[in-house]
Amino acid sequence: MFEEYESFFFDCDGVILNSNEIKTRAFRDSLKGEPEEYIEQFIKYHQENQGIDRYKKLKYYFSDIKKINNFEKNYLDCLKVYADLCKKELIKANYVTGVERYLKKIKDLGKQLYVVSGSDHDELNLIFKIRKLDSYFIKIYGSPMSKIDILNELCLDSKMPGIYFGDSKSDMNAALKHDLLFVYVYEHSNWTDGREICKANNTMQIKNFDQIL
Repeated sequence: MFEEYESFFFDCDGVILNSNEIKTRAFRDSLKGEPEEYIEQFIKYHQENQGIDRYKKLKYYFSDIKKINNFEKNYLDCLKVYADLCKKELIKANYVTGVERYLKKIKDLGKQLYVVSGSDHDELNLIFKIRKLDSYFIKIYGSPMSKIDILNELCLDSKMPGIYFGDSKSDMNAALKHDLLFVYVYEHSNWTDGREICKANNTMQIKNFDQIL
């Protein structure tokens, strides 16, 4: 399926790795000791803004939720805890159902594969190398570049037409801005009204990659 497309762009969390809940737990643990009502407010913000990187999210916590200045040390401490937990857990996270076979299939067809993620760029490349996933992809991109900026760069050198597999509103917006077909992968998504929005806009939806194999 989708064999008429030449370039395939994939988000990571919830699309390649079943890792959205890992990220949520890591944020909770990084904020351990903070007021519980602030943590719950932040987790809601995090889940409603999938695709925004950790740097912007944690700064938002201290500046907009906790409303304090001079939070650099606390911010950096939280970032370190979050990064350590993510690296440890993402190395062993389960794959989204069918994605390994799908990656192999389209790679064998000579398609161009890319990762466009909100995860930290260096961390993401290390995890993909450890898991031997890097061989599928021409480039693996993460934050601090935004997904729109990443696609600005990638789409200049990629064969078209292109298709983007994502699980969040930010994925959809980035795909549509670059005239890519957006496919919503919903099984592990935290996008609360994603299925309704995609249905209303006649956007392709799949539960996981078994559905298109």
